[in-house]
Amino acid sequence: MKKSVEIALGTIVLLIVALIVLVSIIWLYYFVYSSSSRGTLNIGNVVVNQTNQTTEILKNITNISIPK
Repeated sequence: MKKSVEIALGTIVLLIVALIVLVSIIWLYYFVYSSSSRGTLNIGNVVVNQTNQTTEILKNITNISIPK
């Protein structure tokens, strides 16, 4: 019983991480496209900001401990 709960929680966490990565990539492409169409490419700051946000979210997820 406990094993299946751990597997379910692990799957949920993996899905959340995958979703965050996917959203980050889409957001990044959108931002690059919209900024380059204006002629000002601000990619450096965007990557740094997005990476910081993603690592914070990942830290929050990994802090949720799975009860043994």
